Amino acid sequence: MKMTGHEAIEFKRTNPEAKICKYADPIDDAREDISLEDAEDVAREDPSLIYVRPEIRIISGEGEMGTVERYSGKYSERAIKLRLARERCNGDRWARAIQYSHENEHGKIGIDLETGEYCNFPTIED
Repeated sequence: MKMTGHEAIEFKRTNPEAKICKYADPIDDAREDISLEDAEDVAREDPSLIYVRPEIRIISGEGEMGTVERYSGKYSERAIKLRLARERCNGDRWARAIQYSHENEHGKIGIDLETGEYCNFPTIED
């Protein structure tokens, strides 16, 4: 799921956990996790420079018990697979990476990044 411009800004307003980012342009470098105010300023000039990075959560555990945490690593398939492999401890544990997709009448929905299947987006207990 990739959202850009004003759609990305509106998504961030309703999903504070999402990161709003800016692509590099001839004047400025790329930036991650910029403020809504900065995103709106950039979008007035060129909305295509703004995009949202949906949150990814890692669920891992043993048996039926697991924990949920925000993924804060590099957003690449390789990096996520390496993280899941570490969590799995050579088969002693299980792990899944779920990326936020959307919300409907059933709550927040995510996509399992390995299977592509939709599932409930896990909540983090504070």
